[in-house]
Amino acid sequence: MATPTFKLTIGPAGEYYFYKKEILSRIGSGKNALAYDFVYLLPVKRAVRYFHEQLVAAAPNGVLAEPPIFTFYDFLLKFYQKLPRAKKIVSQSMRLFLIEESLKSCGENLQFFSANSAKRRGLVSKVDALISELREYGYNSELLIEAADVQGDRRYQDFSLLLAAFELSLGDRLIDEAGAIQHVIERLAAQPNIWKQHFPHVKAIYLNGYGLFSQPMLRFFELLRDKVDIHIKLDYLPEYPQLFSHVDAAFESLKSLAPLVLQNDAPKPWEQKLFSRKSLPEPLDLGKKVLIQPCQSRQQEVAFIASYVKRLHLEQGIPLHDIGITFPSLERYAPLIHEIFPRYGLPETGLPYNLSTGFQLSQSPLIRSFLLLLEVPMLRFEVKKLLQLLGSPFLRPDPERKLSADVVKRIAMELRITHFVGDWQNDLEQLIAFLRQQIAVAIEDDDFDLPKLQAQLTEFETAISPLQELLNKLDELDKKQSVNDFRNHFLGLLEKLGFLGWYKSANPHLSTTEQEKEFRAFNRFIKLLDQFSWIVTNLHGQQPLSLREFHGYLSLLVSQATYNLREWSNFGLQIMPRLEILAVEPRVLIFGGMVEGDFPRPFTKDVFFSDD
Repeated sequence: MATPTFKLTIGPAGEYYFYKKEILSRIGSGKNALAYDFVYLLPVKRAVRYFHEQLVAAAPNGVLAEPPIFTFYDFLLKFYQKLPRAKKIVSQSMRLFLIEESLKSCGENLQFFSANSAKRRGLVSKVDALISELREYGYNSELLIEAADVQGDRRYQDFSLLLAAFELSLGDRLIDEAGAIQHVIERLAAQPNIWKQHFPHVKAIYLNGYGLFSQPMLRFFELLRDKVDIHIKLDYLPEYPQLFSHVDAAFESLKSLAPLVLQNDAPKPWEQKLFSRKSLPEPLDLGKKVLIQPCQSRQQEVAFIASYVKRLHLEQGIPLHDIGITFPSLERYAPLIHEIFPRYGLPETGLPYNLSTGFQLSQSPLIRSFLLLLEVPMLRFEVKKLLQLLGSPFLRPDPERKLSADVVKRIAMELRITHFVGDWQNDLEQLIAFLRQQIAVAIEDDDFDLPKLQAQLTEFETAISPLQELLNKLDELDKKQSVNDFRNHFLGLLEKLGFLGWYKSANPHLSTTEQEKEFRAFNRFIKLLDQFSWIVTNLHGQQPLSLREFHGYLSLLVSQATYNLREWSNFGLQIMPRLEILAVEPRVLIFGGMVEGDFPRPFTKDVFFSDD
C-alpha cells in the first residue's frame, strides 16, 4: 500500500473549483458509484450546491449519486453523527437560548458582566460567538482559567463560569456544533483507526478556496496526513508579502505539517507590478476588461451599477444571471439595491436579481403584527400598542366584529386613558349615556351638532362589544401555562383574527414582490414556532411560564432569524458576498463598496479580550 502524500499547492487563484478535473476523473473511473473514494471540501455551502449541479450536469443522463462535497465544518458534523452514541446537535437558535439562560443563572456571580447582561441581545450574541469559539478550540471552564495571563482576571473568571453553565445546560443528550467538532478531533487523536472504520473507501481529501485555517482544521489534517492523500490549494504567492499578508499565517501553519509544497503557476506580468512604486512606460495587458468608476455616494454607486448592468445586457447580450455583484458589506447596500434597482427595469422583466443576504424576520410587517398580539396583553393593553395591532392590514376578523383603530383612539381620548384596564367599560357606558342625553337636548334645540353626536354615539355603541371581546381573547394569553398550551392558544387566536389566512384574500396594499416577502416570512415564522416549542420544552419541560417569558424567548428567536426570497439560478443578477459570488463563476464581476474605511475592512480587536 502506497504511503499517503500531503500536497500543498500555492500560486495565483486560478479556477475557483481548482480540483474539478481530478474530481471528474475519480467519479468517471469509480467502480462503485455509491462509494466514492474522495471528499471535496469547499468554503461555502453555495459552492457545494453549485459544484454538485455541475457534476450532475456532466454525469451520463444527468444521474449521479450524492457526491461527498461539503464545507469543512459540515463534513466534521457529518463525521460526528456517524460516531456511536452521538448526541443531538443543537441549532444556533437553541445555543443562543442556552447562552442567555447561562447569563441569567450566573448573574449574581459575574464580575465582568452585570446581572442585566442577559437582557442585552447584542451582548448575548457576542458572548455566544466567543463561547462557541472557545469550545471549538477545546477549552472548558478549568482550561480557560489555566490559560489566563493574570490570576483573578474577571473576564476569564466570568467566561469560565459561563462555559460551565453552558455545558451543564447541554446535559447528556445535547451538544453544540463546536463541541461536536472538538469531539471528532479528540476521537481521531485517541483512536487512529476510527477514520478507516467510518470512511473505508476514501483515499483522498481535496480542499481549496480557504484563506483562513482554524486550529481544528489544522489538527484534522495533521491527524489524517498518514491515512489518506491530502491535496490543499492555497491562493498564496510568497514573493508578494504585501498582497498575501492575510494568508501568510495559514501558509506557515500548513507548512509546519511538512507537506510537499508545489507552485502551480507563476504570477502574470501585471500581477508582478502590483504595489510597484515605479511608473510604467505603457499600460499592462490584463487579459480582461477592467472598468474603474468613481462615484460620489453609495446611492450614486448603486444607480451606476444598475445602469451599467442594463447596458451590458441590452448592448452586449450578456444574460443577467452571468453578471455577479458583490460588496465588502452587503448588508449596508441591500436596502439601496431594493430601492434603486426597480427604477432601472427592463421592458419585459424589470431588473430581476437574487440577493443572497436574507431579510430580517423582525422587520416583516406581518411578523411584527404577530408579536403585537403578545405585547398588547403583556403591556396591560397599552393604547399605543393596541392601535398598532388594529392598524395592521393583516388583521381580518369577522366583518361584524371589525374594529376601527380611529374609533378606539377616539374612545381612549374621550376617556383620557393610556391603557384599557380597570373600569374603562363602565366609563364608556357612562359616556354613551351622556351622549344620548346630549342628543335628546340637541333634537329639542335643533342643534347643528346633532349629526356629529349621533355618529359618535353609533361608533361607540358599535365598538364596545367587539373591543371588549378582543381584549378578553388577548387576556387569555396573559397567564402562566405550558409551552404546548401557549402555542395552541397563540395559533388559535391568530386564526380567529384572520392572521393565518391573510394570503387567501386580496392584498391591494402589497405589490407582488411584497406579497412574496410576507409569504416567505409567514412560512419562516411557522417553522420557527415549532422550533420555539421544542427549545422551551427542552429548557423547562411542561412547566408553566408567564407570557413575558414566552414573549422573551420568541422575540429572541425572531430577532436572530432571516428569510430569503426564492432564488432563480438561471434568471436574474447574482448579488452575493465575495466568497459566494466567486463560487458561481460569473462572466462579469462588479465589485462595489470600495470606500475608504470599508475596504479593506478596518482592524478591530476582540470586544472582550482586546486581542487579535
